[in-house]
Amino acid sequence: FTKTQSQSNLQTQDQSNLQTQGQSNLQTQGQSNLQTQGQSNLQTQGQSNLQTQDQSNLQTQGQSNPQTQGQSNLQTQGQSNLQTQGQSNPQTQGQSNLQTQGQSNPQTQGQSNLQTQGQSNLQTQGQSNLQTQGQSNPQTQGQSNLQTQGQSNLQTQDQSNLQTQGQSNLQTQGQSNLQTQGQSNLQTQGQSNPQTQGQSNLQTQGQSNLQTQSQSNLQTQGQSNLQTQGQSNLQTQGQSNLQTQGQSNLQTQDQSNLQTQGQSNLQTQDQSNLQTQDQSNLQTQDQSNLQTQGQSNLQTQGQSNLQTQGQSNPQTQGQSNLQTQGQSNLQTQGQSNLQTQGQSNPQTQGQSNLQTQGQSNPQTQSQSNPQKQGQSNLQTQGQSNLQTQGQSNLQTQGQSNPQTQGQSNLQTQGQSNPQKQGQSNLQTQGQSNPQTQGQSNLQTQGQSNPQTQGQSNPQTQGQSNPQTQGQSNPQTQGQSNPQTQGQSNPQTQGQSNLQTQGQSNLQTQGQSNQQTQGQSNLQTQGQSNLQTQGQSNLQIDTHSSCHTHTKYKGQFILK
Repeated sequence: FTKTQSQSNLQTQDQSNLQTQGQSNLQTQGQSNLQTQGQSNLQTQGQSNLQTQDQSNLQTQGQSNPQTQGQSNLQTQGQSNLQTQGQSNPQTQGQSNLQTQGQSNPQTQGQSNLQTQGQSNLQTQGQSNLQTQGQSNPQTQGQSNLQTQGQSNLQTQDQSNLQTQGQSNLQTQGQSNLQTQGQSNLQTQGQSNPQTQGQSNLQTQGQSNLQTQSQSNLQTQGQSNLQTQGQSNLQTQGQSNLQTQGQSNLQTQDQSNLQTQGQSNLQTQDQSNLQTQDQSNLQTQDQSNLQTQGQSNLQTQGQSNLQTQGQSNPQTQGQSNLQTQGQSNLQTQGQSNLQTQGQSNPQTQGQSNLQTQGQSNPQTQSQSNPQKQGQSNLQTQGQSNLQTQGQSNLQTQGQSNPQTQGQSNLQTQGQSNPQKQGQSNLQTQGQSNPQTQGQSNLQTQGQSNPQTQGQSNPQTQGQSNPQTQGQSNPQTQGQSNPQTQGQSNPQTQGQSNLQTQGQSNLQTQGQSNQQTQGQSNLQTQGQSNLQTQGQSNLQIDTHSSCHTHTKYKGQFILK
């Protein structure tokens, strides 16, 4: 029996000034080949009863001014060659039996008062250039079988009162210069053959009751002004090839009952002024040659039996008072340039079988009153230049044979009743002014070929015997029997008060340029079978009252 009675009073008074001025340029030039070939079987059998009853009072008082002004150019120029030559044989032979028998009753009774009062000034000024050049060819070949058998009872009873009054200003000022000059060559020579043969059986027997009873009152009063001034250039040039070959069988049978009863009072009053003014020049020009030649033999032979028998009664009684008073000034000025050039070819070939059998009863009873009062100013000013010059060669040559032989039996028997009783009051009062002024340039040039080859059968059945047979030359011989018997009674009783007072100003000024150039080829070859067997009962009793008093200030320039 786990009983947790506590009162948590956390008070935080501080002033956080975050200003970011800089230019971000990110450029990436290279070739990425990702291939996926295999078979994934997912089956789910069981009964899920979800009940949620709660009362949540969310109040937010404060002034949030984030400012963002600047130019973000992220450039990455180079060639990434990763070579792997050698022979890797990981082998695992043995038997792993995990059994857990017992009764776990966690109970939490207490009162949590979280107050945050303060002022948060986040300023970001700069220019963000997002360019993507290449060719995107997503190809999907295979067979997708989705089966759902069971009974789904969804009941939702609540009362939602959403009020939004306030002013939100977003400003960002700064210059960020990140340059990287060099040449990175990663070479691995060998032979890599991953092989997995066996049977994976996962069994979960038990009864899980999840109940949540509470009252949620969310109040938001304030004014939201979103301004974004700057130029955003994101360039992506390169070739991405994704290949995956293998067979994945997942089986799951269980009954999950989750009960949660409590009352949560969260109050947030603070003044957060976060200013970042700096110039960050990160240049990387180098040549990194990583060569790996050799033979890796990992073998594991043995029997692992993990048994846990006992009764765990954790109780927590105490008083926790956390107070934080101070002033945090973070300034970042620099230039960030982000460019990506290359060819992306993700390929997916295979068969995906998703089966779901069971009974799902989710019940939700609550009263949600969100209220937000305050002023949020988000400003962004600056120039962020991130440059990466060099040559990165990633080559993989060889044969990798990971083999796993053995039998893994995971059994969980018991009764888990987590209960939470309390009162949660979250109050947020302030002024939120997000502003967005600028030009967004999104360019996409290159070739992206996502291909998937293989068969994906995710299956979930009441017996989980993951067996992997092969020859792994990772070898481990021995017998591991970890057993835990006893009684654990941790008790905690107390009072936790969290208070935060401050002012938050978020402003965003800049120019965002969005350009898309390239060729997108989406090919889907295969067979998709969607089967749904069962009974679905959906009940929704809702009282929704939305009061919105909003003042928007900003300039939106889209090209």
